[in-house]
Amino acid sequence: MNKKMKRWLSVLMVTLLLLTSVSLIARATVETVSVSNFTTTPMVSAGFDLSAILHSNGTVWTWGRNANGQLGDGTTVNRNIPVQVQNLNNVTAIGASTEHTVALRYDGTVWAWGGNFSGRLGDGTTTRRLTPVQVLGLNNIIAIAVGNNHTVALCYNGTVWTWGRNLDGQLGDGTTTDRFTPIQVQNLSNIIAITASGSNTVALRSDGTVWAWGGNFRGQLSTNTTVELSPVQVQGLNNITAIASGENRILALHSNGTVWSLGNNSLGQLGNGTWSDNRYVAPIQAQGLSDIANITARNNSTIAFRNDGTVWAWGSFGQHLSGETLVNSMTPMQINSDNNIIDVTLSNDHAIIINDDGYALAWGLNHLGQLGNGRLESQVSPVRVLGGATGDQFFNVFSTNIASPTIPVTGVTIAGTATRNLTTGQTLQLSATVAPANATNRNVTWTSSNTAVVTVNANGLVTARDIGTTTITARTIDGNFTASITITVERNTDTIFGTGWESTPLNWIMFFVLFGWIWMWF
Repeated sequence: MNKKMKRWLSVLMVTLLLLTSVSLIARATVETVSVSNFTTTPMVSAGFDLSAILHSNGTVWTWGRNANGQLGDGTTVNRNIPVQVQNLNNVTAIGASTEHTVALRYDGTVWAWGGNFSGRLGDGTTTRRLTPVQVLGLNNIIAIAVGNNHTVALCYNGTVWTWGRNLDGQLGDGTTTDRFTPIQVQNLSNIIAITASGSNTVALRSDGTVWAWGGNFRGQLSTNTTVELSPVQVQGLNNITAIASGENRILALHSNGTVWSLGNNSLGQLGNGTWSDNRYVAPIQAQGLSDIANITARNNSTIAFRNDGTVWAWGSFGQHLSGETLVNSMTPMQINSDNNIIDVTLSNDHAIIINDDGYALAWGLNHLGQLGNGRLESQVSPVRVLGGATGDQFFNVFSTNIASPTIPVTGVTIAGTATRNLTTGQTLQLSATVAPANATNRNVTWTSSNTAVVTVNANGLVTARDIGTTTITARTIDGNFTASITITVERNTDTIFGTGWESTPLNWIMFFVLFGWIWMWF
């Protein structure tokens, strides 16, 4: 090759390198812009007396039970309106369970918080976490699922990873050893979807077959064993396009739009019009359903989404979802809604939907605030989930004016001693201190247990009315914290006993006061 040709080739190679660099820079810039203006498909997930919702901007909001920090707001305080999970953004999927919550970020990492029994948070410890921690050793994850005490992740290469409790072999590693960090499921590849329940894990392969492992107490794995420590193919399920799992049962959506399930049917959760405690080891078709696009399940209830936009439910929560009384529904019933439903979640005792207008509605039990409406009374009909730092607006998954993170209250105290003594007619100014100092709402309400003895106004001013004992209580606005003192009132001695003289135009009068009676003579 002559020098001229070499020179031209060198110029061409440099030009190609420059063009490639420009292309890479441009692509990186586009990706950065996409992240900074992050949007995702909203979704909702319900666990044991807790609720979680994924906003379209990638933030996660939670409410309800928080005994182990499963709300991720840095406290263990129950919440009856949504609070934002701390230090977490750009989320694409969420899963709420009994004591922990999990989130998948756009970068393929997995984050978890709450109770950490058996290592279900995957951070290498059993320490509970009040805010999200990253699951160790996981990258390039495209889907997550949560069981009661274990967690599952699907990698982009079709492998499945599990961690947490493994009493019934639900981790699929051939043992019953709990794992505090993710471990790969044995002999499983080409997986495109995953789901998990109490003691089961289920996977859908790209060839349309279904594989499962873990507890088999109702025959849901299609075998006659009680547990399977490694994946087994579920017999009778082929050409499957989606999967779901509930308490001791597996559900599958066939490519022809029908729904099939096997396992537990004690509450009519197989949707075939009957109920039985028998082990259903062969798939049963749900009655009256066709043209189904997707399915989801939790505990003893099932949801199916039809291509026409309608949503159907059956099992222990089916009729309740339809706005009627809480009884079992052994066949699918349509969920009533004024709008198209874009997502539904079920728990042990409540349900939440997101309508296409962006508003979330919830109904069911509410003793721990799991409906998110700012109250604790249960609801038979749907109520809107509240939003805003003080719950003064409705939560909307598409709103660009989402409230700033709520700084929760962690306690309240009343200044001074725990017992006070007053006399009738005497007043006392009380003051309450709410922690932390930067809490969003540091106001309290004051009450007296016996207003005939002592009254207290909205500002904490106490007035002694009559002899006796009462308790004065300061309660935080969210209702989660109280502080109390005891006040004993005695009669003012000046009105119990005394003597004196008074001069009148007629004569001198002597008076004697005894036990409230005035004795006089002149």
